[in-house]
Amino acid sequence: MKRNIKKFTLVEIMIVVAIIAILGAIAIPNFTANRNSAFTRQRGEYIQMVTMVKEQWAMDYGKSSSATPSFSDIKQYMPNIKSEDELKVNGKSIQFNSVGEAPTY
Repeated sequence: MKRNIKKFTLVEIMIVVAIIAILGAIAIPNFTANRNSAFTRQRGEYIQMVTMVKEQWAMDYGKSSSATPSFSDIKQYMPNIKSEDELKVNGKSIQFNSVGEAPTY
């Protein structure tokens, strides 16, 4: 007995693979751009937060603008951040710098 089983042809499979490749070519650059944008935004937020925390620390302890706090000095002002590693963005650590200078990555 012969069975009539429908199978996909090579052309149909190639068309599906081509469509998936085109969708991937569109999606991957957008994903990368959005990811980089998110890292940039996160760095800006951390820099702003650390700047305000450094200024608060300097006022509380009577430090000059040339004083440079360590993470252990200012962690009491950031209760949601338990370690310096949580301030890393994309594997880069924040440099606190002096009170008068903005932090950098």
